[in-house]
Amino acid sequence: LWLEYPDTAPVVSAYFALSQSLYANKDRVDEDMGTVPLPAGGFRGGMDSRNTQHAIRNTKQAILKRTADMLSQFLTLYPTHPLADDAAFSLTNVFLDLEDFPTVVRLCQLDQQRYPNSDFLTSFQYVEALGLFSIQKYNEAIQAATPVAESDSTDRDLARYILGQVYHAQGKPERAIDWYSRVKSIYPDAGE
Repeated sequence: LWLEYPDTAPVVSAYFALSQSLYANKDRVDEDMGTVPLPAGGFRGGMDSRNTQHAIRNTKQAILKRTADMLSQFLTLYPTHPLADDAAFSLTNVFLDLEDFPTVVRLCQLDQQRYPNSDFLTSFQYVEALGLFSIQKYNEAIQAATPVAESDSTDRDLARYILGQVYHAQGKPERAIDWYSRVKSIYPDAGE
């Protein structure tokens, strides 16, 4: 029955928009906002005072995890939707905010295969390099960032900067200076 009556385009778009709105407001969450009661039996169990044994804390991490759940569900329900690559990129950014770098790397690699013609392709490559750098897989980070750094993409300068950071971390100052010099007018700390 579900396959015979798929969601309408406005419903699909609204679902994605809701996840984006939640993600956009992640920094507005105050640690002291309190809790939201959650029924012991889930939301299907109804909300009454006898059935609120659990609660959800309103924290940035909770908002990020909920956003990840929504984006994952969107990608599961609508894998071929025109916004799927956008949702996939948003999901990688959520995991970047959660500092779950192995998941970031895995998602970026998967999404490059899944969406080879996406406008986000070089963004997936750059974020993969950033994730690899964060888990100290420097040679792999160089492999991921170099094609982007040598391209004309909008992510080129970010990739050049991360290459400077990778070479700096490897103790290769000449290579780091070479990459930093290409972006020092954009990123002032690259000139230091």
